[in-house]
Amino acid sequence: MSFINAVLNAGAGEDNLEFRLHLRYEFLMLGIQPVIDKLREHENATLDRHLDFFEMVRNEDDSELAKRFDATHVDTKSAGAMFELIKKKLSHTDAYPNLISILQHCLQMPYKRGGGSLQHWQLLDRILQQLVLQDDKGEDPDAAPLDNFSVKNIVRM
Repeated sequence: MSFINAVLNAGAGEDNLEFRLHLRYEFLMLGIQPVIDKLREHENATLDRHLDFFEMVRNEDDSELAKRFDATHVDTKSAGAMFELIKKKLSHTDAYPNLISILQHCLQMPYKRGGGSLQHWQLLDRILQQLVLQDDKGEDPDAAPLDNFSVKNIVRM
């Protein structure tokens, strides 16, 4: 837990909410929450401090994210709740037609049970991650960015 906390809160994550959220989501997608729940059962004071720190920073980051949407909480486990927040934030902005276009194109993406289209969704996910993580200079704190992927080279800014 000490290592995970260090990865999340030092280096690129020290001053970068997006990077911390990104890494934490990755850890959660890999199944860290059940592991944390199991570790809590050990009743070890040192371990509990690391687990408490992980949860404290997670709660602080979640609160900071919610503030961006003028909300008290963002339910990151609910696609519908997240969509409503994004829709509310972008309604009546120049970006709203782009959100509609993104959704229309997502509707057209192939879907096959058994994973035949998984690569398309993984690519879209990876591109969105890079969009979020790249700074104004096109630099990415992620250790494994897409090769030669630069938002500035794809979208004229």
